Amino acid sequence: MGVIQLSDQPDLPLEEGELGLATDDSLLAPVEASDLPPVGEHDCRVCGAFVEPDQDWCLECGAAVEEPRRIPGLATVGLAGVFTLVLAGGAVAAGVAALNDTIPPRDTKVKTVAQEAPAPAPADDTLSEDPLAPDSGSTADSQLTPVAPVDTGGSTDGGTTPVIPDNGGGGSTEPKAFDLPSSAAALYDPQMRFQASNDPALAIDGAKTPTWFVTTAADGDMNIGLQIDLQKSRKVTRLTMTTKTPGFTMYVLGDKGVDPPDKVGDMTTLGEAASIDAAAESGKPAPEPGDKAGDESFELSLGNTDKKWRTVVLWFTIPPSKGPTVRISQLKFFDN
Repeated sequence: MGVIQLSDQPDLPLEEGELGLATDDSLLAPVEASDLPPVGEHDCRVCGAFVEPDQDWCLECGAAVEEPRRIPGLATVGLAGVFTLVLAGGAVAAGVAALNDTIPPRDTKVKTVAQEAPAPAPADDTLSEDPLAPDSGSTADSQLTPVAPVDTGGSTDGGTTPVIPDNGGGGSTEPKAFDLPSSAAALYDPQMRFQASNDPALAIDGAKTPTWFVTTAADGDMNIGLQIDLQKSRKVTRLTMTTKTPGFTMYVLGDKGVDPPDKVGDMTTLGEAASIDAAAESGKPAPEPGDKAGDESFELSLGNTDKKWRTVVLWFTIPPSKGPTVRISQLKFFDN
């Protein structure tokens, strides 16, 4: 078979479109969507091949059957941001409004409580002017030797006259008194004669006022006392005190125990004085030598100085001139 060579073919004129080729620029023109074959419901969106309903990938071109999810556009993101800012601004505004709200003040109710009336002040120094009952003598329980009355020139029945220690004299410097706590003083009332009194500590606290006082019935001798705990066994040589109730009689008794006995006769008499701070009166015991009437001060030297005592009792018998109330302050004890 012979070979036909193209060079041997005669140059034939070609008509436009005879070889199915376009002679213009139509090959470079973009393909219109209407020029593509239709894609079915189960065809690949890329190559158009048939895809099974449950198939995820095209077997011809490998493209995914479902379109990939699109990233949200900028408009969506912007809208979400604006919405978030609006919500945040509203929350801030609500918080500021809550803080700025003025909380109404609470109603304060003042409750007035009735105050208790203050306790009445201790009785003043003005004593009853009622006259005392006639002196009926000391009770048998006291068993103390009475102080001798003032000699007015008349006859007397005699009797035993107790030796009253001399107060002494001179201007020697006063030694330091015993340092006693307020609890050292207490009322001594074995015969239950008490009618009125105040804190016994007022007798030894060193102040002139207020004074300690005790009142009994106006039916004879007072027969009541003030006991002092000396805190330890010690010698006692003298005492000093201030009084505003002149005319009473007092015995000073000593005991070695902390609690004195109920009977004054069971204690030792250290000293006694009559008509204290008062002038001598007919029919009454003589005042202590050196006791100036009305100066409100009194000093008494004591006996039995060679012994030590734990408790000292001031025992009051004949009441003051103005009634059965004895007042004492600035009571002090010394050992020399």
